Amino acid sequence: MPWWVWFVVGALLLASEAVVTTDFYLAVLGLAAMALAGVAASGLAESFSLQGPLYAGLSIALLVLVRKKLGAWLGPRDRLAAQIVGEIAT
Repeated sequence: MPWWVWFVVGALLLASEAVVTTDFYLAVLGLAAMALAGVAASGLAESFSLQGPLYAGLSIALLVLVRKKLGAWLGPRDRLAAQIVGEIAT
């Protein structure tokens, strides 16, 4: 696949993370696609038979290594809920 396809896929995944709350799964997959776009643009992985497993491995590695750190760095997504614990709702 051309590098720009991976770039577009990564951009769409990153943009969808802003809309859908998935605990940074889509953001990490988008980062993996963007990284693979860079690898494909450099010419190191030109065929999809190499890009597919590389994307899968990179996605798994980033999910294991980065997702929890990214969530801790950005803080909990439900800060508002934590602020209103014990309040009376109407």
